[in-house]
Amino acid sequence: MVIRFITDHLKGMDKSMDQKLIDMCFKKKPGPHILNTVCRRIASLSAAHEALKVENPCRTKEVRTLLSKARRASVKKEETSHEKNELTRDLLDLLISTCDESLIESTKSPASIYSAIFQASIR
Repeated sequence: MVIRFITDHLKGMDKSMDQKLIDMCFKKKPGPHILNTVCRRIASLSAAHEALKVENPCRTKEVRTLLSKARRASVKKEETSHEKNELTRDLLDLLISTCDESLIESTKSPASIYSAIFQASIR
């Protein structure tokens, strides 16, 4: 059952079932989920089984192998869960323009903002 859940949600399911899940508010939009969503749901199912102290189907070798192969495939596809936009100079200037002289000692001073941006870009 867990393997079917994984394959249905990663590869997509038939349109009628997909629409039923949307109608029941289990999904927001049609189509397959990304791997991180499926892994998070499997972890929740696993935690529920552990809490109830019943046999955990999420910890089987087959499930672990399937998730491992799905991870490798998503890396090859370069699947990302959230795309992050870069901070461009015009956005940084807009942020800095909100600072004034009274903020020199504040955490929103231009110097502290530049420092935070620089430290974040190193990581």
